[in-house]
Amino acid sequence: MGERGNSPSPYFLFGDKGDNIMITQTTMYNVKNRSSSMVVYRIPETNLRREFSPGETKRIPFGELEKLTYQPGGKELLENFL
Repeated sequence: MGERGNSPSPYFLFGDKGDNIMITQTTMYNVKNRSSSMVVYRIPETNLRREFSPGETKRIPFGELEKLTYQPGGKELLENFL
């Protein structure tokens, strides 16, 4: 018990049937603009710019969302608007 080798990676989800689901950099997520305004973010390292119209949903890979959290204001965008 408590052995480091037996604990799941932070990139594992536990499904509703008890199965483990591994999250990879390419795992896709639906991301919706929950605000009534346009939301735009940039990830300069990958030369990426995304625009979301109000209510728009896009499929975004986990790796991109992770990189967004490292951008100034990225976590706030995800928590409050997307």
